[in-house]
Amino acid sequence: MCSRQTGVLVFFLAAITTTSSSDQSRIDASIVGEATRSVVPIVCLVRNRENGHVVRYRYVGTAFLVDTAGTFVTAAHVVSNFDGGQRTDCHAAIAFPSSDRNMLRNGQWSTLPAGEWELPPKTVKWFPFDPTNCYEDYGTDVAVCKTRQALTAEAVPHKTTTVSTVRPVTGTRVFFVGFGQQAMNATTIAATIAGFSETDRKRAIVIDKSAWPGASGSPIFASDGKQIVGMLTETGIGDTSGRSFGVTGETILAVLAKVK
Repeated sequence: MCSRQTGVLVFFLAAITTTSSSDQSRIDASIVGEATRSVVPIVCLVRNRENGHVVRYRYVGTAFLVDTAGTFVTAAHVVSNFDGGQRTDCHAAIAFPSSDRNMLRNGQWSTLPAGEWELPPKTVKWFPFDPTNCYEDYGTDVAVCKTRQALTAEAVPHKTTTVSTVRPVTGTRVFFVGFGQQAMNATTIAATIAGFSETDRKRAIVIDKSAWPGASGSPIFASDGKQIVGMLTETGIGDTSGRSFGVTGETILAVLAKVK
C-alpha cells in the first residue's frame, strides 16, 4: 500500500497483521460475500527451475475482475513490484481457491495459509499474467492486466464486476475489500466517503478508514455491493492518518477505455 506523509510517498513492502474494522458487522454478509467473488490477490510465485512447479509464493497486492477473459484492474505501483531487482525471479499471478465446496469452509480464502513465502497449498489455482503486457498509467496509478488464460478455463469461483461513473457524495457509506500480505482471508472494511480532491487524480477519493500493505488495488464498493466507485492506492500516515486515498470510478473507466 502506498502511504503519504507531508507529500512524500512511501511504498510499504514489509508485511503486517491486518485487523478488520468493527464496522464490518454492519455490512450485510450476503452483499459482502457476493462482492468478494470479484476480488483476488496478486501473488509472486517462485517455481522450481527443473519442473516448473510452484514452490512458494507471497502476496503483492489486490485486484478486481472486470471480464471472464481474465482482465483485471489494480494499482500501477503493485505491478511495478515485478520490475527488476529482487522481483526478477517472481512469476506474477492472481489466485483462486479450489471450487470444491469442501475446501471453502469459512470464507473464500480459508485454504490459503498466512505469512510470507508460504509453501503453496494444493487447493489453489494460479492464473499467471505477464506484467510487461499490463497497461500502467502512473499519472493515475491504475493498471490493467490480463491473465494468460481465460477464467473459464478452470473451475474456479469468480465473478466480474462493473465500475460506476457516478461519484458518491461525501458522507456516503461504502466498503472496500483487500488482501494483506499476512492475511489468510480477504478483509472487508466499512467506510464513509470523506471527500474528494479535484487536483490529484491519484488520491481523488478520500475515505475515513486506514488500509494496510497489500490493500493497494482494493475496490471500493457502493454499499449495495453492485458497483465499484473507486480503488485504493494509498493510506494516510502522519497528518492524514486514519484515512485512505484512491482513484474514482470515472478514472478507472477512462484507463480501461485506453486499453480497448
